[in-house]
Amino acid sequence: MIAIVGLINRRNISLLVAIKKLKPRGVYLIHSGSKRDIYDLSDISEFLNNTYPKLFVRDIKVDCYSCSEIKATLKEISDMERGELVLDLSNGHPVAIAFLRDASYKKYPVFIFSERDNRAVMIEDGTCKELPLKDVSFEVEDFIESEGGVVYHKSTATFDREEIANILSWQVQNYSKWLRIDRLIKAKALFKTFGENERETRVLADMKNLNPKNKSLLLEYIYALHRFKLIKMDKQGKSRYFLNFKSLDFKHYVMTYGSWLEALTYSVVKHLRIMDDVESGVTLFWDKSDTPLSNEIDVMAVYKGRLVAVSCKDSARYDENTLRELEMQAFKLGGTSAIKILVATSLPNKKTVVERANHLNIHILVFDGNLSKFCRNFNNIFTQS
Repeated sequence: MIAIVGLINRRNISLLVAIKKLKPRGVYLIHSGSKRDIYDLSDISEFLNNTYPKLFVRDIKVDCYSCSEIKATLKEISDMERGELVLDLSNGHPVAIAFLRDASYKKYPVFIFSERDNRAVMIEDGTCKELPLKDVSFEVEDFIESEGGVVYHKSTATFDREEIANILSWQVQNYSKWLRIDRLIKAKALFKTFGENERETRVLADMKNLNPKNKSLLLEYIYALHRFKLIKMDKQGKSRYFLNFKSLDFKHYVMTYGSWLEALTYSVVKHLRIMDDVESGVTLFWDKSDTPLSNEIDVMAVYKGRLVAVSCKDSARYDENTLRELEMQAFKLGGTSAIKILVATSLPNKKTVVERANHLNIHILVFDGNLSKFCRNFNNIFTQS
């Protein structure tokens, strides 16, 4: 079996492709010893040790500006592996890449993976051969964990439940009415939880200040929640209803603004059936810095080896900061090849937001109640990417 020699880099997807495709017995990671390299080395080593426990992972510090040191290091590795090497030169220190390429000429095969094109080649004996990648697939967590992140919550299992699918179908089929109900709930803060206990599943719906028309609207939604078995409903007097949610996940779905749009987006992306993986409500934790950070991406997917990051906003109140946040999250996890999509229920209030989105190559999709058109627009993004 071969061993892979690679250079430490912030982006590790090419190394994962090489491992999945070539199935080596081990990996040698060359680095400069800089603070940045040590940080990245820690991330990828931990990920590889956890994901591929049978794979040995060894790191070697070199002076990336010393041709002789790099050549000597490569010869040392070659002697240990009896020449059974493949060099992954897809990413890394540009000077070190040049030295390794020169040292390996007509001696060792060179693997190159292009994230942007999702294509891989093997250069050997002066010839270049493309490697098919149909047997190489990624999961969302490959992108997260290889960059040093940890997933500590997802909504995927909740959105896959029959009860959520049923209420979501009702919301989409009654879209105009649902928008009125949604605005009413937000404006009047009609749903109130009991105390501050996060495990509490009871919610009070107080309609005493609603006119008959709005009360009828809200009751129709509550009856739908009851019919689709998300809640048990108890009436208290003329205008008060206790909603006893059958799970905390159901409560979170109903009480979190915009969760319906996130669930819809996840369902549409999943049912396109062209993704390697799809997850929703992914909350990430980054603990390698002095101040640990967390952030959430509404929907994530993997399409032909590229990360898909989707932000959902059920209003027109999104701006350049929203775009900037999506751009930063997508780049950190998926690099420049990431597909970025913002889903909303309306175009933004400011026209400059659309112009900025175009500049950042962020697709803005508006859901107007037409599910077929929404699905087509989503599919077009991927077929044209």
